[in-house]
Amino acid sequence: MKKHSFFKEHIVLLVSLFFALLSLFFVPPSREYFSYIDTNTLLLLFSLMVVVKTFEDSGAFLAISNKLLEKSRSTRALFLWMIFLCFFSSMILTNDVALIAFVPFTLLLLKQAHLETYAIPLLIFETIAANVGSAFTPIGNPQNIYLYYFYGFSLEEFFQTTGPLTLVTALLLLAGSFFVFRHSSPLALSITKSNIKKETLLWALLLFILCLLSIFKLFNTYQSFLGVTILTLFVKPKRLISVDFSLLLTFVCFFIFSGNLQNLPAFQEMIQNLLKGRELLVTALLSQGISNVPAAILLSKFTMAKNALLLGSNIGGLGTPVASLASLITIRYFSKGGGEIKSFLLPFFRWNFAFLAFLLIFYSI
Repeated sequence: MKKHSFFKEHIVLLVSLFFALLSLFFVPPSREYFSYIDTNTLLLLFSLMVVVKTFEDSGAFLAISNKLLEKSRSTRALFLWMIFLCFFSSMILTNDVALIAFVPFTLLLLKQAHLETYAIPLLIFETIAANVGSAFTPIGNPQNIYLYYFYGFSLEEFFQTTGPLTLVTALLLLAGSFFVFRHSSPLALSITKSNIKKETLLWALLLFILCLLSIFKLFNTYQSFLGVTILTLFVKPKRLISVDFSLLLTFVCFFIFSGNLQNLPAFQEMIQNLLKGRELLVTALLSQGISNVPAAILLSKFTMAKNALLLGSNIGGLGTPVASLASLITIRYFSKGGGEIKSFLLPFFRWNFAFLAFLLIFYSI
């Protein structure tokens, strides 16, 4: 049972490891392997995961949620708060963390308010919101961090690319929410007050500023990494252990796999011909099968169309459950809460592919 659970939780790592090992047969190991690995991405990811853990320990997430929910006077207002809480928080916390923080909270809240029948549509819209909201910032999701450093985006250039996508998806979420939750009823919630650990929150903000300094390119990622690590060792070393090392190792495996493919002339020519003028579409479609993070890493080695690749990898997070691994987090929590996955998947596919199709058409016009 434990082996089965490990496989389910680390499926992407195991797949990436398989492909990395497979590529060794075509390109024997050498010192060049070290040049494949984007250390900027790994160091910033590590630092951000420590920052998020510190924010979690401060109790800030729960306090913000409760404050917003106090303002809810109807079921529709409640659902809109939760959806857009995921949308905006994912821009800073990443889509994965936003869902880890708010999906269990949503399930608990719906149970307390006797609104369990709304769980499936609300969780689906929260998942879409986290996946598209995270597209806006360089730190919103792992592929954005990677592409930001790989292509040397400036912040202005990055936001000019992702800003219109964020605005369009926000409007889509609003329209879809009003359609799905069109039957609204009065709501009276008793919210349990939660206290924020102010000292921990201040530490979290300090660590986050160190990460932002590397995003603004005032520090390099090594300096931010050292600052975050040393300060955390001083305050609470256990937070360093809480980092998702399997995600970091997954990145290393995909770096090796994509780097080796780049050294195969026949494959390189095939991918370049496939991508030419179709970077956004190919990236989005490839993400449906292998997820948007590995799709971005792989295809970045074969094209300089950075804006199309950035948009394609973020739009490609919609669609199948594996298109964005954050979606699997929602499914896992829904299942743990006693929900039937089969009943969840059909509306999940319907709404995700509706958003995906609209955005692909929008960017093809």
